[in-house]
Amino acid sequence: MRKIVSGVYIETKYVSGNVGIILTGAGLVCVDVPMMPDDVHHWISQIQRVTDEPILFVVQTDYDQERVLSTGLIDAPIVAHDAASERMRIYRNEKRVQQIRELLGRTSLGKNWQARMPDITFSERLILNKGTREIHVMYGGGHSPATCMVYLPEDRLLFSGDVVYHDMHPTMTQAQTKKWLVALNQVRKMAVDMIVPGHGVPCGKEATYPLSDYIRNMRATVRRNFQAGRSKSDTSSTVISEFLDAFPYSEDERERVRRDIKGSSDRIYDEYRAAARASAERTKGAAKKTRNKKRRKRVR
Repeated sequence: MRKIVSGVYIETKYVSGNVGIILTGAGLVCVDVPMMPDDVHHWISQIQRVTDEPILFVVQTDYDQERVLSTGLIDAPIVAHDAASERMRIYRNEKRVQQIRELLGRTSLGKNWQARMPDITFSERLILNKGTREIHVMYGGGHSPATCMVYLPEDRLLFSGDVVYHDMHPTMTQAQTKKWLVALNQVRKMAVDMIVPGHGVPCGKEATYPLSDYIRNMRATVRRNFQAGRSKSDTSSTVISEFLDAFPYSEDERERVRRDIKGSSDRIYDEYRAAARASAERTKGAAKKTRNKKRRKRVR
């Protein structure tokens, strides 16, 4: 764990993504927790080396597995976006719960795991005034319907959650990609000098441009294939070959990156298919309304 500004520490080495703490003088606020219990215990030991402040809140920046798996190990209220509570119903599915219990194995959560729901939710912005800090928890969106960010205006520092991936392939399996591009544009307009991304090392706003280009170019590639009548599977094959080397990765990560790109391509394909169906329904509805109007005129 390392200090990035006065009273703010981060850890970027956990496989589940970046986590951080914000000291307020009256207690600390955690930004996410590591996914695996052993990492949580390590992280807590790191925290205890730099402060004895109690944990006041944990901000959960999304509802995906890596953000929620071990929140139950922290005895503090969980803050998340409104959509997180709704989407976290997936963790009531017994098959999903069993898969997670198998993943955890003989850890401190193990066979008794169950999802911990958020204690405090918000829609657009929640301001925590604690000690000497004003902490803004903000809706981000894009990566998922529940993605949120943590902003420290006095430090010009942003924990972006998964709105920003720095120099690495993003995952888009739950994405709303048009909203993601809007979210990235909003980040670029903020008074921010440093971004702690959801994944990757801290960066400046310049790191948002390659990610925007990646999403925009993938949308364009999928759109061309969809409009040409190609299947989802054929489209993802094309996308994988074109985007595999867009960001660096190790050889050990190659298959995971291929799966992530396929998931992203499939998600965008579904977005275009849903938009096409909605457009067809609107056209059908407009045509029906026109026919009914003509019938009424004949009746008169």
